[in-house]
This record gives sequence, C-alpha cells and structure tokens, in this order.
Amino acid sequence: MTTLRLLSTIFISLGLTLSAGAARAQSDHPDASKLLDEFQSSHGLNGVAGARLTGKVSWVGLPLAGTIVEVYGGYGKAILTQEFPSLGKFEAGWDGELLWERTPTTGAKVRTGWVACEHLRRMAISQNIDWRQLYGAAKTVGVEEIDGVKCWKLALTPLDLMKAGDEGRPPADHWYLDQTSGALVRVQLHTASAGGESAVSQVDFKEWKRVGERLIAHRRELTISDFTLALTFESVELGLELPTGFFTAGPDVVAAATTSEADEAGVGGESATAIRIETLEVRHVATIRLTCKHADLKQTLSTILPEAMGAVFGSGARVVGAPFVRYHNWGDDLDIEGGIPVAEPILPKGRVQPRTLPGGPALVTIHLGPYDRLGETHTRMQEYVEDNELQLAGAPWEEYLTDPGMEPDPKKWKTKVIYPINR
Repeated sequence: MTTLRLLSTIFISLGLTLSAGAARAQSDHPDASKLLDEFQSSHGLNGVAGARLTGKVSWVGLPLAGTIVEVYGGYGKAILTQEFPSLGKFEAGWDGELLWERTPTTGAKVRTGWVACEHLRRMAISQNIDWRQLYGAAKTVGVEEIDGVKCWKLALTPLDLMKAGDEGRPPADHWYLDQTSGALVRVQLHTASAGGESAVSQVDFKEWKRVGERLIAHRRELTISDFTLALTFESVELGLELPTGFFTAGPDVVAAATTSEADEAGVGGESATAIRIETLEVRHVATIRLTCKHADLKQTLSTILPEAMGAVFGSGARVVGAPFVRYHNWGDDLDIEGGIPVAEPILPKGRVQPRTLPGGPALVTIHLGPYDRLGETHTRMQEYVEDNELQLAGAPWEEYLTDPGMEPDPKKWKTKVIYPINR
C-alpha cells in the first residue's frame, strides 16, 4: 500500500535566498548539482538522527481517511505506518537491507529489484536523504510551470540500490525545484515494467514550514496510477533518541525475505501455482452484479470495483480481503459480480448490495502473470475438475492480490482463482 520521506539544514536569510533564486533565474541551465545541494542545505531531515512526523492521511475523491506516523533515523532507517478505520494498519519499513510492507490482508512482504529501488527513492526523497546516495548523475533539462510556480526541471539517473541489475533499469526521475525559493515542488519517479514501458509515481511537496533550523513540507500528495494519497502533518519532532533496534525488521519480515528468495530460485515447498483443495469460510462481501459483453469486461470492472470500494469506505465497514470478481455465467453475455470482502454486512447503497461468498471445500490456485492470461489458469482448473471427476458447487471467482499501481510488472501480478466444489 503507500511510503515516503523528508529533508535538512539551515536557511541563511530570506534576502539571501531570494537573491540566489534571482541569480539562478538568469541562467538557462544552472548546474543541477548546485541546485540540489542548495536545496538540501536548507530543507528537511537530511542529517537528523531521529524524527517523527504525525498527522492525517486521506484518499482524494474517496471517503477514506486515517492517521499516519513516519519515523526516520537517517539513511537506511525508516518505519511508516498508516491506519484506516475500515482497512486496518499498513506499515512500510527499511532497515538498510530489507524493504518490507505489512498489510492486514497479506501480512509481511519484502520488495526486491527495481520496484524496490523506486520505493526506496520515494521514501528517501520524502526524508530528503542526500541525493547522491540515490542517484548517479543529475542535470538541468528545462523549465516547467507547476500550479503557477516556475520550476527548474532536473533529470536524475537512479542508482541500483538493491543490486537489481541492468534488466528493467528505469529512465531518469524528474525533480522540480522552485526557481525563486529553491524548494522542492514535485518529484516524478519511474519504475520500468514489462515491455520496456515505464510506470510513474508522483510526489508533490507543499506548505514548507520552519521547524527549528529546518524547513519541513507539512503536506505531501502521492499519486500512483489514478489514485492520490494526501498527507497532512500536524506534529514534527526532531532530534529524537530512538530505542536500539527500533528499525530492525521483525521475524515475519525475515521469513518473508527467505520465502521470496526461495520463490525466485524456484525451490522450497509446493509451488503457489499448484492446484490444491482448501476449506473456505463464508465471507460477507459488498458487490455489484450485472451482465456485460466479453469485450466490455475490463471497462466494466474498472467501474464497478471502485464503486463498491467507495460504498464500503462510506459505510465505515472494515475491509478484510482483496477485491474479487465472480463469474456466474460464461455465455455470450457475462454475468459477473465484483466487490470487496467486509467484516460485517453493509447496508445497500445504490447498485452495491450485501452478499456472501460461500464457504466449504474449493479448488484454489495462484495465477502468476498478467490478467489477459487468466483464461489459461481457468482452463487448467476446469481440466482438473474433469480429470478428478469433481462437481462444482457454484460459480468460480478471482481475487486480485496484487495492486498494479504498486507493482508495475505484470509478470509479478498474483491472482487467486477459486472453484467451489462438492465433496
């Protein structure tokens, strides 16, 4: 789910800052290194031993709000938590070696490769760790206006922070610095994905305010895909003495790292893509059921799943699982039901209705890869049913375990496919 950071050191005086900005404006292409060094000498948390930021977080356009706490201890030390009444607690951490996330639905997960590098850069930029620890080169490439503010546009080449190798190496990130104040206005971060295309996330920095000898951005907006997360910080504590081991990854993270390495090596235990029989519990869900043409499936899902999620958030219900789509009819017209698992039944709201997913025995497998190849997994499941002379006990469904906005590589997308059966 979502992670970030901030910056450090001393404003000499307002007059000197303005004059420096005026001098920079006289040059078509001022040196990017000097712009970045000047910015980091006067803004943020770079060099601060311990810092804690607390405030509120909300999804723009959705009735979903909660609290946020970010704790930093310099390069390689960060724990960020967000808690929503209807979703639970989400955590992202970095101990200098492992980058992890914990969510209520998936538990601990360790990120690797260039996707992890992008998350680390986003986290370190929010703290404003020395840019040279994140990038190998920087150059000024132009001027751009953002919300009425003229900015220098800088291109920075990401370092391979996670030993990801050349495959999937992303293009340069773009930083935008206010020509007058020198403050960071926006960062656009890139993660290479399958096919050589690049996914982009964006962080906007707002309301720079003095805290002691530093200027701290008291508002940030993180945009991934079509969603924007707004963070407003109400308290900033600097110079904290944090307990020894505060940033150490827990046993579940270490176990997740070991599992991830085994999966990448193709060893250890039963493959996640194997078909197995599980006994499921009945689950409450909030869903929209309708019919659509096969050609319209993608567009239909992009409408009904956010609509169901919005109704759940608006009701205050607690989400307890991944979004899903159930296929009641595979004929000329698809009869589908898409929604969100919740802890308790919701009240009906428009097209969104309280329903249940059945319990009992079911065939379960993980589809690893892009959605347009899910048909291959369904074929494999149907052949398993026939070969083992099983009887279906209802319509199958798919649970989308991976957020494409957070994992841009379709080869790594995980979808759970469930076929209820009679035994």
